[in-house]
Amino acid sequence: MARFARKLIEVIVYLAMLIMVLIYFTGKGLFIYEGF
Repeated sequence: MARFARKLIEVIVYLAMLIMVLIYFTGKGLFIYEGF
């Protein structure tokens, strides 16, 4: 069960990073720069 939860967390983190990269390239980084 712990192994399954750890794998699930890894998948969620990977998807979150992938979404951030897609937002960065589609928005030309404007959204991220405005955030900071």
